[in-house]
Amino acid sequence: MLAAGDEPVDIAVSHLANPDRAETLAERLRGRVPKLDELVINQVGAVIGAHVGPGMLPSSSPHL
Repeated sequence: MLAAGDEPVDIAVSHLANPDRAETLAERLRGRVPKLDELVINQVGAVIGAHVGPGMLPSSSPHL
Protein backbone atom coordinates (compact mmCIF):
# COMPACT_ATOMS: atom_id res chain seq x y z
CA MET A 1 0.00 0.00 0.00
CA LEU A 2 1.24 3.50 -0.83
CA ALA A 3 1.35 6.35 1.65
CA ALA A 4 -0.45 9.57 0.78
CA GLY A 5 1.74 11.73 -1.40
CA ASP A 6 3.92 8.95 -2.84
CA GLU A 7 2.64 9.26 -6.42
CA PRO A 8 1.20 11.98 -8.67
CA VAL A 9 -2.55 12.46 -8.35
CA ASP A 10 -5.18 13.41 -10.93
CA ILE A 11 -8.30 15.15 -9.62
CA ALA A 12 -11.57 16.11 -11.30
CA VAL A 13 -13.83 18.84 -9.91
CA SER A 14 -17.35 18.68 -11.29
CA HIS A 15 -20.13 21.22 -10.92
CA LEU A 16 -23.66 22.00 -11.99
CA ALA A 17 -24.27 25.67 -12.75
CA ASN A 18 -21.54 26.60 -10.28
CA PRO A 19 -18.32 27.38 -12.22
CA ASP A 20 -17.05 30.01 -9.78
CA ARG A 21 -17.14 27.66 -6.78
CA ALA A 22 -15.61 24.87 -8.88
CA GLU A 23 -12.68 27.13 -9.78
CA THR A 24 -12.30 28.18 -6.13
CA LEU A 25 -12.17 24.53 -5.05
CA ALA A 26 -9.69 23.74 -7.84
CA GLU A 27 -7.38 26.56 -6.70
CA ARG A 28 -7.51 25.32 -3.11
CA LEU A 29 -6.68 21.79 -4.26
CA ARG A 30 -3.76 23.06 -6.35
CA GLY A 31 -2.35 24.67 -3.23
CA ARG A 32 -2.91 21.68 -0.94
CA VAL A 33 -2.08 18.63 -3.05
CA PRO A 34 1.70 18.61 -3.51
CA LYS A 35 1.89 15.94 -6.21
CA LEU A 36 -1.07 17.11 -8.26
CA ASP A 37 -0.49 15.97 -11.84
CA GLU A 38 -3.71 16.99 -13.60
CA LEU A 39 -6.75 18.88 -12.39
CA VAL A 40 -9.85 18.98 -14.61
CA ILE A 41 -12.98 21.09 -14.10
CA ASN A 42 -16.14 19.96 -15.85
CA GLN A 43 -19.89 20.45 -15.71
CA VAL A 44 -22.03 17.36 -15.15
CA GLY A 45 -24.59 16.29 -17.70
CA ALA A 46 -28.37 16.35 -17.57
CA VAL A 47 -28.83 12.83 -16.14
CA ILE A 48 -26.76 13.48 -13.00
CA GLY A 49 -27.97 17.08 -12.84
CA ALA A 50 -31.59 15.96 -12.72
CA HIS A 51 -30.84 13.97 -9.56
CA VAL A 52 -28.67 16.44 -7.66
CA GLY A 53 -29.81 19.89 -8.74
CA PRO A 54 -27.90 23.14 -9.21
CA GLY A 55 -25.00 23.99 -6.95
CA MET A 56 -23.49 20.50 -6.81
CA LEU A 57 -19.70 20.51 -6.29
CA PRO A 58 -18.00 17.08 -5.98
CA SER A 59 -14.39 16.17 -6.60
CA SER A 60 -12.88 12.78 -7.37
CA SER A 61 -9.55 11.05 -7.92
CA PRO A 62 -8.74 7.49 -8.86
CA HIS A 63 -5.93 7.55 -6.27
CA LEU A 64 -7.89 8.73 -3.22
